[in-house]
Amino acid sequence: MIGRDRTRHRGRVPVKYLQEPPNRPSAGARLAVGFKQKNNYDWQTRSERVGNNTAVPDRAAKLQRQFGNVIRAERKLRRLTQQQLAFESSLSLTYVGEIERGQRMVSLDTLVRLASALDLTAAELLHKAKL
Repeated sequence: MIGRDRTRHRGRVPVKYLQEPPNRPSAGARLAVGFKQKNNYDWQTRSERVGNNTAVPDRAAKLQRQFGNVIRAERKLRRLTQQQLAFESSLSLTYVGEIERGQRMVSLDTLVRLASALDLTAAELLHKAKL
């Protein structure tokens, strides 16, 4: 029955809850499209493609991680916390953490803010990141 409550099964999960919804493609269909789904940030780290195409999002994710590693290293070199860096650059603490983990692509404005908070120029920051 479609409208039944799950709690009536006392620990057993009915088969209908183990199956994928009919409007969602199966795992095999998703792989046939060309990508393996890994996590919430899957669109940024698609490294496994079917075929010979180069994955542009994978290159972007690599650049993000590279830049994030440089930001973290410079912040630690100056003995700043993420919170202090976020305050000095007028960014949110969450956003600074996501940049350092390579989960966000920064804009030019954000690049300049981070560079000035770290007492660097944007060019020096990009040079250290080898970008």
